[in-house]
Amino acid sequence: MAYCEEASKTIDRLRRKLSKISEDDLGHLSNKLSLLDFLKSQDVQPGSVVWSTRDKIEEFLNTIVQRGESICRRFLFQLEDIILQFPALSDLSNAKRKTFREILSQLGMENYESHAITLSKLLTIGQENLEPITFQTVKDTPWFFLRMLMSLNMKARNTEPIQSNLSGSSDQEMNETDHLGSVHPLDVLCTILHCSDGFLQQEIVSKMSMCQFAIPLLLPSCDSPHCTFLLWAMRDIVKKWRPRSLVDRKGFKEAHLVNISMPIFSFVRLGNCSLSKSAILNHIISSAQRLFPFFIHRNLEGGNISRKISDGLVETSWYFPSGQGNSDVFPEPFMVMNLRGDVSTNSTQFAFLREISTAVFIFVDSIGENEYQALSKMGDAHTEYYIVISNASGPITVTRDYLKKLSPSLRIQEGRVLLKKRNVTHSMLVKKLQRSSALTKDGCEVSWLAVSNLKL
Repeated sequence: MAYCEEASKTIDRLRRKLSKISEDDLGHLSNKLSLLDFLKSQDVQPGSVVWSTRDKIEEFLNTIVQRGESICRRFLFQLEDIILQFPALSDLSNAKRKTFREILSQLGMENYESHAITLSKLLTIGQENLEPITFQTVKDTPWFFLRMLMSLNMKARNTEPIQSNLSGSSDQEMNETDHLGSVHPLDVLCTILHCSDGFLQQEIVSKMSMCQFAIPLLLPSCDSPHCTFLLWAMRDIVKKWRPRSLVDRKGFKEAHLVNISMPIFSFVRLGNCSLSKSAILNHIISSAQRLFPFFIHRNLEGGNISRKISDGLVETSWYFPSGQGNSDVFPEPFMVMNLRGDVSTNSTQFAFLREISTAVFIFVDSIGENEYQALSKMGDAHTEYYIVISNASGPITVTRDYLKKLSPSLRIQEGRVLLKKRNVTHSMLVKKLQRSSALTKDGCEVSWLAVSNLKL
């Protein structure tokens, strides 16, 4: 009943503000409310009595709360558009919901906010399917992504329109305008998932897995701190691998991903960090012969566009050995979780991750008072913590002092603090992390979990 409860509170606040709105504006507001498309005219019946404009608005608001979660949700979203026209109501706005609606408008997906895109609609063959895929404007982005993904094209995550990269401009002009109006690939993904029905979500996740893209596990809500666990969307994914125990017999295992028990390693960021956590993750789980961009990061196309709605997204990828000694980095399968955004502002997701993880790797530039306060609250879980420090800001002596204070509560041993000094290369840091993951995974008290057994 989350949306009904929020709608009720918002309506109470709206009622208190009606007295501060002029009669002309009340009439305008009444007209706007009566035009909302989710209530039929017979739902609001003033009867034979001639009602005042204020009474009509009151009756409309009473009807909203009585109609259930779906209507309350649609009312809250459409209220954001109405608020823009009435400055006196500005403090009723939900900043997160407002940002989501701005992204919807930017991508031209307003109509799918309340009428989800279905798998059958996407798979319908029409004239547009017989023509080459064009990507000229930002509004083409969702359909470019979906059509490219359905055809298993690795360029599906490229979300910058062609026109933003036209030649003939100076380097300075290109730097200033390259990302103007573009949307981050993860924001595009979150928007599409929010606008899709369950069957299309499942198809999107399955196709992303086939392309070896990291897939969404926890989808952040577009208007609250909550998130959606996309377990059902993962159920079609099947994996085949050859563990160390079957190498000599040339055998292999095959199972649905959600039913495979394996260690889980989570990677999070605290505050700002000069290291690209996602880029490092790609190196950790790639084969020795080939680096693959499982996770989007700042050095990939579109990766340095500002994220608006995807902070709080938890993506997952995995490592499965092939049984070929030269290419296998690890002998057994494991899963990695990647939390987008600052861990201190995504407490729901982090609480979930530390409960399910064998180890949590925390990336941070340095540890000061703020970081110390955040880290000191993490010591009540069974998971093991590794601190990856880039040493990009603040004196290292201060960081070491705070680490000593944290050691008892987080059980941080010397080998679990990885400091990237100036003379430590990117590849050296990756090897240290790979060794840390292997040591943790081979421990006698490692917990192995299947995704189907996880609960949010």
